[in-house]
Amino acid sequence: MKFDIVLFDADGTLFDFKTAERRALTEMLASIGFTADEGACRCYHTINEALWRRYEHAEISREELRVGRFRLFLGEMRLSADPTWCSEEYLSRLAKGADLLPGAEALCRALAPHMRLCLATNGISAVQRERLSLSPLNGLISDLFISEEIGFPKPDIRYFECVLSHLGAEDRSRVVMLGDSLTADIRGAQNAGIAACWFSPDSADPGGVTPDWSVTRLEDFIPIALTGRRESPPTEAE
Repeated sequence: MKFDIVLFDADGTLFDFKTAERRALTEMLASIGFTADEGACRCYHTINEALWRRYEHAEISREELRVGRFRLFLGEMRLSADPTWCSEEYLSRLAKGADLLPGAEALCRALAPHMRLCLATNGISAVQRERLSLSPLNGLISDLFISEEIGFPKPDIRYFECVLSHLGAEDRSRVVMLGDSLTADIRGAQNAGIAACWFSPDSADPGGVTPDWSVTRLEDFIPIALTGRRESPPTEAE
């Protein structure tokens, strides 16, 4: 069965967020006279990941996430700087990070003629919109659904209900989600009655979550989206 709509997660699925994050953090820290090493980048990443999980579970607000991660990071690194300023400086640099993961552009170009492609993301609105506009995916992605604008983060079912309502997707069996987060993307989509494919380049163990499919390369999602199966669709000659 061919799908009519694909919901793509953005960071870690189509966009190379790790590269963009490291560059933005390094540049921001350089502006306050600090040279970021591997330890500093790892420290920020750990703090950021923990606060994003709390945000997804509605334990903190978006503003607490945006500024709180830098307040914690600056404290850990014993740096004297304004966390609000650091947050804004970091985000302005992150918005320029339109790096794509291998296969992302080819995937979207293969699917765009056949179905509606959308981004479904918890990322910061201004950042995600600018990154998409700067990337080769601009023009291939028809809709951008950002939790900050919708009012609920993935995996909240209300997020997916708003997305599906906007798309007029009455038949949920024709919608599929591709994402790298087992909680926000896979479990969230499945709770909303949407098929879900887990992008796991390192072939990790999904634990207690059971995706409908899992792929280690983005191009492996093409036959799934076109046919509902892993096999490539038949050619006209076949």
